[in-house]
Amino acid sequence: MSTPSTHVTAKCVWDGARLHHDDVVLFNAKVRKRLQPGAGETFIIRVEREAEAKKHHQLKWYWGYIVRQCIKHTYETATERDDDFRARFMPPDVPTLSLMSYEQMDVFNMHCEVFAAEVIGVSIIGPDDARHWHDPA
Repeated sequence: MSTPSTHVTAKCVWDGARLHHDDVVLFNAKVRKRLQPGAGETFIIRVEREAEAKKHHQLKWYWGYIVRQCIKHTYETATERDDDFRARFMPPDVPTLSLMSYEQMDVFNMHCEVFAAEVIGVSIIGPDDARHWHDPA
C-alpha cells in the first residue's frame, strides 16, 4: 500500500446559491485512493477561488523547491535567497509575491529556476505534479 497523499482537490461551480461538484463520483474515488480514509475519520473542507489555488501552488513550488534547494548549495538563509531573487526578478510595480498575478509568478519562478541552474549550479527537481498547476477536474 502506498503512502497516502495529504489532500485531494476538486473543482466546483457556484450557481448563485450553492456550489455544484463537477464530478462527485470521481472525487470520492480520489479520496479513497489518495487519502485512504478510515471509517468515521473527520476531514476539513477548504474552499478557495481557482486563481488563489493556482497562486498558492506556485508559492509552494517557490519556497518548497526553488528556495529550499538553492540554500542547500549556497548556505544562505531562506530569507537571504528570497531577498536576492526578489531584487533580481520581481516586477518593480508589485510589492509582494502574493500580489503577483498567476502569469507574473510563473515568469518569476522560471527566472529563479534559470538563475539556480546557471549561477548556483542547481537543477530544481520535484514531483511532476508540484511544478505546474493541474486542473483537478
